[in-house]
Amino acid sequence: MATQKLGKTFAQCALGGVTYAAQCLQSSRVPDGLSQLSAESLRDGVTRGILESARRVGVPPEEITRSLPMREIEGLVARIGFSQQKALAAWHLHAGQLGGLLTGIADLTVDGRAPDAALCLDRLAGKVRRDRELAEPLSSLATDIAAWDDLVTRCRALLDDGSALEKAYQRRRVRRVIILSSAVVMLLALGAVGVVFVRIQLRVREVLAGPDPCAAATIEPKDLERAGAELRAQAAVARAACDARHAEEEAAREKERAVAEHVTQCAALAQAVEAGALAAELEAFAGAAGPLLRRVAGGALAASDLGPDDPVLPCQDTPSGARLLAAFDHTVPRSPPIWLRGEPLAPRVRKALVAEAAALQASLVTDLDRAAEDEARKAIVVGEATLVARAGRLCQLHVDLGGSPRSSCMGILALARRQ
Repeated sequence: MATQKLGKTFAQCALGGVTYAAQCLQSSRVPDGLSQLSAESLRDGVTRGILESARRVGVPPEEITRSLPMREIEGLVARIGFSQQKALAAWHLHAGQLGGLLTGIADLTVDGRAPDAALCLDRLAGKVRRDRELAEPLSSLATDIAAWDDLVTRCRALLDDGSALEKAYQRRRVRRVIILSSAVVMLLALGAVGVVFVRIQLRVREVLAGPDPCAAATIEPKDLERAGAELRAQAAVARAACDARHAEEEAAREKERAVAEHVTQCAALAQAVEAGALAAELEAFAGAAGPLLRRVAGGALAASDLGPDDPVLPCQDTPSGARLLAAFDHTVPRSPPIWLRGEPLAPRVRKALVAEAAALQASLVTDLDRAAEDEARKAIVVGEATLVARAGRLCQLHVDLGGSPRSSCMGILALARRQ
């Protein structure tokens, strides 16, 4: 049994999608290239490699599977699937900013060899290295694809060794002899009708014994009807498994589309808020935070926006979430100074005011000093708890902004420290 080219057959199938992805990357079709590196594409390549290798050597696909580190293969496929989804989502989010950075990827292979997808991804990550949110997912995917190349090379060596498959081939020959001998006896005993029935059963059983449950759909209905109740039941189970797999794959694709759409919508929302013009549909997308973001875009917050709790903004599961929080922080010191009223401030609002203390108008700092001292004097005279708390907030804010408290404020702050 010649197995010299068995490993090569498997490797060509297993790396088919990766090779095509590299060709797409070289021609600057990055989204197409990234899509070819999905977990589904790699699994299909491995399955084709197993089936084609089994056909070449004349053994069941299970014998090829036993010769390969399938657990390691599946683990790496799952890891690449996660890396590929992150890289594709990052590309959809940031690709519009690349301009001419994609030129030069096609120069990676000039000597006629098959293009290297890992090297293409690594080069692409290097070109966008200043954008870490795009470069890091691309670099991580490049590392995983390089590991996939190494694993497929190791599998090729295992199959080229051929010793395990030689034994499997001998076992198959023995089984074939036994089956053929039994078939001859049955043919002699049962005649022409028995021959047809046995052939149908063997054909159906062979299809159902394969690794792909969706192959059951290729069985002719008339053959399945004549194959017997047991095989009909097995075919029904296989079809159900095939339907379940298709449903799972479609759900995964739908989830991937939803994640990409969510990231895109969040980026559009952040861009609109930063530009100061929030469209109605984006405000609706923001949900309960829509009115607040409209005020942030307009540059004027309401008193209820300042506290006592920090703002709850959408898209915190995407890079755009940080941009929305930064836009809110930027708006706080540039809004009308409603914080002079002494109402409780959210920790984020106080932090934003302190960060921009040097940029505040001198008149606002003076007004805060006067308001804090007036409220402190009133609180000391009246002694009412609400007035004391308000005065304490104003005096403490004045200190946080770099001011020096006057006598009444010093008394209120000392009282607050003793409580």
